[in-house]
Amino acid sequence: MKKELFDLKEKSVHECDEHIAYYKKKAKKHKRWSLLLSKSSIILTVIGILTPLFDNIPIDFFEHDSFIYWGYASLGIAGGFQLYDRVIGNTNSWIRFIKTEIELKKLKQLLLKEWQRLSIQIDFDNISKQDTESFFVLLINFNKEVSKIVQEETKSWADTYLKGLNVLNEKITSLKSQFEEDITTYESQIQKDRKEIEAEKEKAKNEFGFLKVEIKNPLDFDSVEVELLSDEMKPITEKQLLQYGSQDAIFPKLALGTYILIVSGISKNKHIHKKVFIKITNGKISLQSVTLPKHTTDKP
Repeated sequence: MKKELFDLKEKSVHECDEHIAYYKKKAKKHKRWSLLLSKSSIILTVIGILTPLFDNIPIDFFEHDSFIYWGYASLGIAGGFQLYDRVIGNTNSWIRFIKTEIELKKLKQLLLKEWQRLSIQIDFDNISKQDTESFFVLLINFNKEVSKIVQEETKSWADTYLKGLNVLNEKITSLKSQFEEDITTYESQIQKDRKEIEAEKEKAKNEFGFLKVEIKNPLDFDSVEVELLSDEMKPITEKQLLQYGSQDAIFPKLALGTYILIVSGISKNKHIHKKVFIKITNGKISLQSVTLPKHTTDKP
């Protein structure tokens, strides 16, 4: 009976040691990832905060217009690392594994101390049925506690995993809502811009420009005749006759658009035409200078 009891004890302790080794190994792995993500997030956050301070430094590399946006990128990556750690649960798992390992070690030490106490009080060569039952109860309770600790850790892992998924779903939902809001805002802005463009077009239809024509070299002629036509060669206004010494022809309140200006130099036996295309935009004053050539031809 003594051999069977010690075999059961060694088997129970061995199974507990396997659990301890497993959680120790997992804790080490998650510790490495947790520290890496945390340190990277801290460094990137500091870079993101300090980037605007370097934007005005008189160094060619820092004079680039988009340099400040690297700060925003650093903050975004840092946030991504934190979200990844929260969803995957590296830090939580690291702490949970360490806690489970410590609890199993503590439970193992209690078993060994209680076993030693009972061994001192009992003679294994003449062990009674009641004493044997005490050892069995001790081992059974030990195994139950080990199973309970492992189950609680597994349940905690599942809760952490589901919580991480919920966090990820919340972030995705939030980003989706923000994206839809941005799309709505963008579409509203497009509609607003279109309305403004249509309003500008409508306004342009009702706007008027002012045309002032300066005629050069009019002294070679007795008079100068100025006529304004549309781009379809239709008269817009009556002809203006400029007498000797007059150099300007004025056409007020013209709708915006393209016109054809015909300037004719007239003398006793001479008559010459010059055609000029002009465009009036934005309701501004348009000053058109026309130089009549000195070469003349006989009037037919």
